[in-house]
Amino acid sequence: MKKTIAAMAVLALAGTAMADNFSYTDMNNQGSWDRPIGVGPSISGLGPVMYHVYSWVSSGGVHDITSVQDYDGYIHLYEGSFDPLDQLTGLVAADDDGAGGIGTSEILGFNLNAGSTYFLVTSGFAAGDEGTFTNRVTPAPASMALLGLGGLVATRRRR
Repeated sequence: MKKTIAAMAVLALAGTAMADNFSYTDMNNQGSWDRPIGVGPSISGLGPVMYHVYSWVSSGGVHDITSVQDYDGYIHLYEGSFDPLDQLTGLVAADDDGAGGIGTSEILGFNLNAGSTYFLVTSGFAAGDEGTFTNRVTPAPASMALLGLGGLVATRRRR
């Protein structure tokens, strides 16, 4: 029984360690594009706006993606590919103003597919909105709590 509990704890920790968990700071100065409004189907007429794109291969799971900008920013999440001239292909999530208002954006509780390449595009809301930002991709607190709760339930059930 102790071996089973220990094995479950190791699996829970391994799942936690494999989750996407990183942050980076940069400027939205890699190019300009006409950004989508949310996840589409329309393109904003407030541009073109400057953007920055960051890509990674996800280990999967439910994540929170947050951004703090020193300007009025916008984030868009693409899966599989990103082409600034084909703004709607691969677009899976977007946010203008997060809970912190202008200068914040957030995509909360989003399920990233393991092995998929994601592209996080940070841009301005309108032409002239540019500057520095900090983006964070972290395991969603609710998913971390469920991992802990699952281990607790398994431990209590064996007694």
